[in-house]
Amino acid sequence: MTVDALLVLILLQALQLVFHAKVLWFVVGEGPNAEEILTAVRVSDSLIALKSGYDKYLSVQTDGRVVGRSDAISGHEQWEPVFQDV
Repeated sequence: MTVDALLVLILLQALQLVFHAKVLWFVVGEGPNAEEILTAVRVSDSLIALKSGYDKYLSVQTDGRVVGRSDAISGHEQWEPVFQDV
C-alpha cells in the first residue's frame, strides 16, 4: 500500500464525514463520482489541506461544522493527520 493510499484511508476514518455511504465503493462496486473525491494536498511536513471534487478546500467553522467553500489554503484549511493505534 502506498503512502498516499494509506493517508486517504486514515483521513476517511478520522474525518468521518457525510461520505459514509459512498465509502463502500472502496471495497465493492463502482468508483465515486468526481465530486465525492477528497484530495490531500501537502502543506508542510505535518499539515495537509483537503480539496473536494468541486475544487474547494475543506475548513472547520467556529461551530465545528466542516465546509468546503474556500478557493485557497489559509490556516482554517490546514489539517494535521493524527495516527493512532486502534
